[in-house]
Amino acid sequence: MREKNEDHNQKYIRLFTDTDLSRVVGSRGVAVSVPYHYLDSDVATVLDAIIGRPVTKTTPKTVPTPRPTTTTKVPPSTDIPRCLVVGDLYNFGSDADKYYPETELVGKIGYDFLLSSGGDLELALWAYGYTQFSKTVNDSLKAMRRSYEEFEPDLHKLDYTSVSNPWSSESAINAINEMYDSQKRVNCLVFFSAQGNPGNLPKLNPKNTKFSKIIAVGFNNVDLQHIVPAYNGFAFKVPFHYLDEDITPIVKAMLGRYVPKTTVKPVTTKKPITTEPPPSKKAFHCLFAGDLFNYGHSVEGYDLEADLMDAVSHDLFEVSPQSSLGLWAYGYTNFSKNPATSLSNMRRNYVDFQRDLIGFGYVKISDPLATKGAIEAINAMRDNNNRINCLVFYSSTKSTSGLPKINPQYLRLEKIVAVGLNDAWLRDLVPSNGIVVSVPKHFLDDDVALIVNAIMRRPTTRTSTTRRPTTTTPARKIPKCLFTGDLYNYGEDLDSYELEGDLMEDVAYDLFKASPQSSLGLWAFGYTNFPKDPSTSLGKMRRNYLDFEKDLLGFDYVKISDPLSTKAAIEALNAIRDDEKRFNCLVFFSSKKNVTGLPKIDPKYLELNKVVAVGLDYANLETLIPSYGVDVMLPKRFVDTDVERVINAIMKR
Repeated sequence: MREKNEDHNQKYIRLFTDTDLSRVVGSRGVAVSVPYHYLDSDVATVLDAIIGRPVTKTTPKTVPTPRPTTTTKVPPSTDIPRCLVVGDLYNFGSDADKYYPETELVGKIGYDFLLSSGGDLELALWAYGYTQFSKTVNDSLKAMRRSYEEFEPDLHKLDYTSVSNPWSSESAINAINEMYDSQKRVNCLVFFSAQGNPGNLPKLNPKNTKFSKIIAVGFNNVDLQHIVPAYNGFAFKVPFHYLDEDITPIVKAMLGRYVPKTTVKPVTTKKPITTEPPPSKKAFHCLFAGDLFNYGHSVEGYDLEADLMDAVSHDLFEVSPQSSLGLWAYGYTNFSKNPATSLSNMRRNYVDFQRDLIGFGYVKISDPLATKGAIEAINAMRDNNNRINCLVFYSSTKSTSGLPKINPQYLRLEKIVAVGLNDAWLRDLVPSNGIVVSVPKHFLDDDVALIVNAIMRRPTTRTSTTRRPTTTTPARKIPKCLFTGDLYNYGEDLDSYELEGDLMEDVAYDLFKASPQSSLGLWAFGYTNFPKDPSTSLGKMRRNYLDFEKDLLGFDYVKISDPLSTKAAIEALNAIRDDEKRFNCLVFFSSKKNVTGLPKIDPKYLELNKVVAVGLDYANLETLIPSYGVDVMLPKRFVDTDVERVINAIMKR
């Protein structure tokens, strides 16, 4: 824990806050400047210096690891975002260490937000709870910051301070609702709260200050949707162990660029597995069996597992409120070695189950229950009161050799779901009525959806929840696609081009996830600096999402006098040659509404097995495709199911 008032710790802060050490290392050394609230890109820079790669002299923009945003320049706006960020130093009580991740999160949000402008955007910081901040909100508006270098020192105040009368989230909201900003210094509010039971919080409804955007950030996966206004409010849930992808939508909302992809939580819309009817309204009474054994002494691995169970329980209660959940764990834990003891603690709501998860953590003991012993204990358990009809077994074991099947003889279970953590494959552990789901260690929303869908789906469809490529992708040629983007038909509408870039980003992400052996290239026509010859892009076929995402940084409107039209772009594609056979698929994006007089997309010199025409803003491109082509019409503001339609067209599903 950091002691805020000790001078020697302040010296360390100064040392690691963008200190220039170039004079220390001399001409043969490499000096790297890292901010106190460092990002993934700063870690990558240090690694580059160690292994001898070139190191940039300026601090690069962070590239979020799992699913970053397209860093298109912010179009000119008459409503320049000027945001007040309100931190929560109350809801973790006197546990000072738990506030530090929130400070890091605020720092990263501030970094990305302020980096998005040339100094026009402004940011101020206030906090409530155990803090040295004034209880007068307006005092913080005197320190509006235009750069991260100015904002970063303010973060040092976002630290636990023992006070006798800390303000709660409710008190902070009431103060915000009454605050005055006669100088109109802010027009955007970002409010943090980790209150475990937020149902009684008042709505953020400032009477005397005009906010064009009100953003509520529920830290530790708290749902704050009900406290934001319907007309200009956004609510985001961020796990305690958050990822960079959790930051991206918050920053987009602050910039006025966030477009909700669905009006409901994406449990049922994110990556639909089948087209079967919605699950029945039958209640699911599940025992979650957690693994505190197979990560050994890696506390971080177990924390991520707890976050996964937290997210799954939240979503399950949301779509099936009549359900109930119990928690048991094996391994390095104080849980009883008899799973039946957990059946008396079946919880009927998310808040109660979340409290149980507080006890899910690594405990160093001499006799941990191993995976085999856990399965044997489950198989021997009895439930005379019929409290459960479902078992969800979590494990990161990489070898199932010698392990018994999960097959409780004395339980009336309708569903057994085995969740392989860290991409573990548990097929050999489940009986014939079981379902297997494999998820990565650093899971995403669609991984949570897979588990929830597995719990709610009939056992006969279990094979469709598997994540092996052989069950999700037909045995066909690996997609090697050239994405052709349209920077012409929206004219000078920068926002629409940005949405197109976001669509290509999402399609690329999902394609690489479904078919990791794929490769993608990017070309664009219209108002752009891309060459007018599409074959120049064939030398830049990318084999992973991050490399392709970097190429998308160049997908942006550029005002030029001789933009390549849609007709000329198709003619250039039809004339392209690829003697090295670097691609077998063409994905043509366009918002062209009148296709009369346009030639067909039919490259004569290429051996393509798929041409996909993606009509943006409901453009109908059917007449442009050859006999082996597929056309997909999408709305301008697409949702996840639209992305899946493009993926299915590429993959021939």
